[in-house]
Amino acid sequence: MTRYLILGNGAAGATAAETIRAHDARGEITLVSAEPYGMYSRPGLAYVIIDEIPERQVIACGCRKGEYGQ
Repeated sequence: MTRYLILGNGAAGATAAETIRAHDARGEITLVSAEPYGMYSRPGLAYVIIDEIPERQVIACGCRKGEYGQ
């Protein structure tokens, strides 16, 4: 089994993880980030604040609270 280490959970990190998973279903992916939350669209937050879009639309790839490891 191949092990992957991704630094950062921004757009590049999330894309890297998705691309790796698409090509290697068994590989172990570890994503390291200083952020306490999963990836979300920072520009999209303004639209959530003014109730133009629902919160779920700014959270990427199903990364919800509690789905990230320690």
